Amino acid sequence: MDEFEDKIDEIDQLLKSNRDKWRLDSITWIDYDDISQLIRLHIYNQWSKWDQSRPFGPWCNTVISNQITNKIRDNYRRFAKPCLGCPHYVSETGCALTGSKVQDSSCPDYAKWEKKKKPMHDIKMPLPLEPSFVDVSTDIFDEFDFFKSSDNLHEQILQRLKNDKHQRIYQLLFVEGSSEAEVAEEMGFKREAGNRKAPRYKQLDNIKSKFVEIAKKVLQENEIIESREK
Repeated sequence: MDEFEDKIDEIDQLLKSNRDKWRLDSITWIDYDDISQLIRLHIYNQWSKWDQSRPFGPWCNTVISNQITNKIRDNYRRFAKPCLGCPHYVSETGCALTGSKVQDSSCPDYAKWEKKKKPMHDIKMPLPLEPSFVDVSTDIFDEFDFFKSSDNLHEQILQRLKNDKHQRIYQLLFVEGSSEAEVAEEMGFKREAGNRKAPRYKQLDNIKSKFVEIAKKVLQENEIIESREK
């Protein structure tokens, strides 16, 4: 009878494979080390549900994929506009309640969201997951092709980065999935002095802020979303 400790190397390998498959390093709010720890704990708690007469890999991979899906969905709902479930919702930006007929701060719920959650929504959401193609009660991964949409976004951003060094940094961070420490080492960036547990690289932070601004413009000016083929 296999115990959790007997499979830890295989679990870690599956976690790494899913990190690459889901391209999680392209999602700025995800700290995959933290998520991996939570998923390991979940696998440990669910260990008795594995039928050991069947292969371990497919069962474990399903558990990991489900947990990642839940994390992304929960984060989307956490920062989504209140308009998604509002009876006055008309369109992606339209509103039947406000005098301007668009979603704005004259609505108390929107004003509260705009003040407290919009900045995090703009930074953390890798794609514009708006109600034009997703309902709050719908699994977002049934509605659009995450991988094609992500590829579109990466391509558009890289085209706008004229600095070869910035292109390389973006490629490493968000396409190849390198850690900030690995990128900083390749680029020769120095970590910020201090007692932080995780290293911070001011130069890299400034460049990532530039990426965020470019991503916002890309999403405003281009159709990035690819629908999933039925």
